[in-house]
Amino acid sequence: MALVSVPFAAWLQEHFLHELYPLWKKHAVLPGGMAAPVLDRQWKRKEPVTTTLLSQGRVMCFFLLAESISPQKGNRELIESMFAFADRHLKDPVNGGFFWCCREDGTVTERAKHSTGHCILLTAAALAYKLFRDPGYLSLAGELFELITTRFRDRHQGLTGKTSENWKPYDENRSQYPLMLWFEYLLQLHDIPEIQTGDEKPAGFTKDLILKEAIQTVEHLFFRREDSGFNLLPEVYSTHWVPLGIAGGGYYSIGHQFAWSWMLSRGVEAGMPASFQSVAGDLLHSALCFGYNDATGRIHSRIDELGNVLGTELAPVNGLYAARSLR
Repeated sequence: MALVSVPFAAWLQEHFLHELYPLWKKHAVLPGGMAAPVLDRQWKRKEPVTTTLLSQGRVMCFFLLAESISPQKGNRELIESMFAFADRHLKDPVNGGFFWCCREDGTVTERAKHSTGHCILLTAAALAYKLFRDPGYLSLAGELFELITTRFRDRHQGLTGKTSENWKPYDENRSQYPLMLWFEYLLQLHDIPEIQTGDEKPAGFTKDLILKEAIQTVEHLFFRREDSGFNLLPEVYSTHWVPLGIAGGGYYSIGHQFAWSWMLSRGVEAGMPASFQSVAGDLLHSALCFGYNDATGRIHSRIDELGNVLGTELAPVNGLYAARSLR
């Protein structure tokens, strides 16, 4: 299996910037700044148009990435309008944090607080600060950093998936996914020059605190569990963070193994513990062994605890996760 070629990477960037991005700008953001990413093959929006905090944050990150590669007139204003929409319609003025879902007119349709949505908004805020140097984005990052570490943290040092609007945790199974987004945010925050030098300390977080959170996250997921036998990270856990098998709704996401492999390697490059690299290597090796189809070149989506492929779904994003981790 060959590594990702330079011509392919160059084509992918050109395709992203000049073919996909203009269509997303035209169809996936409404005039008031609401992200509407659920589109059909003709780029028509699904009715009724709603957005979640996760969708709003994902589209912001997508646009911020494009702007960091190729700045274009009007992009900053568009990105700022999306942040403003979230602040105006999804932010909880009473209990703090952000609601999960609303309509275009601002009517909140789900008032629960989801950790994934808060984490992706954190990532967007960190990216926006690095790009635009507006201290307001760093302040938002600090505010949300505190919410994640105080409101969503459970007693096992993991993250709960969601809470009520007044921050009462739901008694639901846990997932590694919020922690994956949390670690991605820590990487973005760790790279901010002012954090590295100690010039900026919004809401009290520092380089040392970011590193502490990163190490705690990796230890919780990778060093405090029984060996599965093939070095893959389970997706679903009980409330006590015991991995669930397929009978309990558990599975292994191949795409997320690749994502973690890349993030952990990136963390080592950024100065995080070298021990992360061995975990990254194990994840990459096992994901290729169990998730790569030699006959078709495709990446499977899910497997069970015995390594059996679940279903026939082939998500294109898994191939992109794999390509990034093999660079």
